[in-house]
Amino acid sequence: YLFLPIEITSPPYYYGQEQAFREIRVVCQVLRDTYRISCNRSCGVHVHVGNGVEGFAFEAVQNLLATIWTFEEQIETIHPRHRVENEGMCPSFRRYSELSRRHSSNGTLDVRAGLEDILSQRGKSVHVFADMTEPRTANSHEGGTRLALIISETLVARCQRTVEFRQHKGSLDFGELELWIRFCVQLMMFADSIDRAKLAPFLRDHVEMSVQECPVEFVLGRLGMPWLAYCYPKKIAQDR
Repeated sequence: YLFLPIEITSPPYYYGQEQAFREIRVVCQVLRDTYRISCNRSCGVHVHVGNGVEGFAFEAVQNLLATIWTFEEQIETIHPRHRVENEGMCPSFRRYSELSRRHSSNGTLDVRAGLEDILSQRGKSVHVFADMTEPRTANSHEGGTRLALIISETLVARCQRTVEFRQHKGSLDFGELELWIRFCVQLMMFADSIDRAKLAPFLRDHVEMSVQECPVEFVLGRLGMPWLAYCYPKKIAQDR
């Protein structure tokens, strides 16, 4: 066989409509049943989350980055090692970003200082957050970060059109895709709705906690994802 690289792109969907998930399920089934497809370690899933024509405000992007910075290690437990350690296509926010470079000294990252840097930004363009997530690896120009801030020059400076999540492995397993899509959208909904005055103390209390002290099911529950808090630990145990 001669294998060719392909990219499959869906149309935009409204998250609240279950028809979207039904269509994704059908596409996964058709691809598996009709074609000889290899979802190897070179493949990934990119989930773009938007807010219609409104975009996301400065505060929503700030809340999102602060939350991901705080709980990246917990989120990593969802993914296989080859996605966690992928420096080229989805490098870690805590290990391979401009923000981590800024707050590292002699190989040690000050995670609390990084969180405070995010939270201290006030009323600036969302471009400041794109700078923070800029990858700082040898392959930085070949791929991107796990979190891609897609900023359009046509938008006003304080508006973020979409956020793209890149960490998930390539898969035609609808169950895996559904969990990750729901996580990405609900995380963005959380960031867009939470009062920063309530979020900041919560993140400060947990930013230096290990996965053992603060497991992923606790994080998902506190982020308003009880169903995922139930499903993901079971999936993680099965994958091991």
